[in-house]
Amino acid sequence: MKKLILILLLITTPTFAMIFGAPIFIGYGLNAFGDSFTIGSGASDTAHQYAIRLNGFIGGAINNKAVSGTGTTIAAQNACTYLPNNRKSAVSILAGYNDLGHFGANAYTEIKSNLRSLIACSLLSESIPASAMRSNGVWNALGSNFGGRAFASGGTPLYTDDALAWLEWDFYGETLVVGAFSTCAYGAEGPAYHNVKVIIDGGVSQLLQTLNIQCNELYAYTSLILKNLGFSKHTVRLSVDDPSYHTTVDYVGTLIEPKIAQAVLVGEIPTRILWSSGLATQAMTDLVNIYIADTVAEFAEWPVKVVPISQFYFTSDVGPDGLHPNDNGHLHIYQAFKSQISLHN
Repeated sequence: MKKLILILLLITTPTFAMIFGAPIFIGYGLNAFGDSFTIGSGASDTAHQYAIRLNGFIGGAINNKAVSGTGTTIAAQNACTYLPNNRKSAVSILAGYNDLGHFGANAYTEIKSNLRSLIACSLLSESIPASAMRSNGVWNALGSNFGGRAFASGGTPLYTDDALAWLEWDFYGETLVVGAFSTCAYGAEGPAYHNVKVIIDGGVSQLLQTLNIQCNELYAYTSLILKNLGFSKHTVRLSVDDPSYHTTVDYVGTLIEPKIAQAVLVGEIPTRILWSSGLATQAMTDLVNIYIADTVAEFAEWPVKVVPISQFYFTSDVGPDGLHPNDNGHLHIYQAFKSQISLHN
């Protein structure tokens, strides 16, 4: 009988599922990244906005760096610029709709690359700009149009087409992050950047691959994340893969230990938006949500969670403009995020 009562309690207690959620400290606040949904468009007032509701649940200050009308590139730029190393506050991400709406299927690789870079910047334990690394050969400072972690760290990104150029950095730990940019082909948007050759401790080289982003944005973020390097001192050397292109490096860093990392919550694109304009379709949205899940899975050791917004969001949650959530929509997005959180003192 006692066993039966215990089973019933576990099944019926509404907070039981939350113990499996991503850990967040009560009162440490929220960093929100995204577009007009996260700004709060469609809500009748501030109190009904999903990000405000989510922050109220967590407690503390909100740092809302969402920008209406933008895509994952700006979300990644803002995360890399504003999030500190060893972050204690929660991170929420809801972006990608505008990438799809403006560029359709051409946005797939950008969304995934930007999202990977955004999550990496959310989990940094240490980072230094390219300009602070030991160098050989000719390197040039990259202009501020390209943003990046380097500027936030007091330095600049660097680029080169010198075949003999390299950058080096010594670090301790089991992970390495290398951040860089992809751009359009040579033209008004600037030069094309190409793969970075990455060598750890003089061993086999790996490539940080750039993207064919087809000028969807001025640039996209790209990153290489190496794990299980062994907890000891390492040296990374970054060099040119193909001197016929520019090679660019933004920053290098290490990731915080998974057991002490705070949550990163990555929202699906709502799948019940009434697509009335732009290039996006329901099938594209469904596919991008698979890409989002695949990208989050790359960080399986860390408390990075996909927020299943499509399970909470309905066609009736869309406001009169056919796009932005009404008050019920904001409530359901908030509930989706909340479902993935486990609060801790």
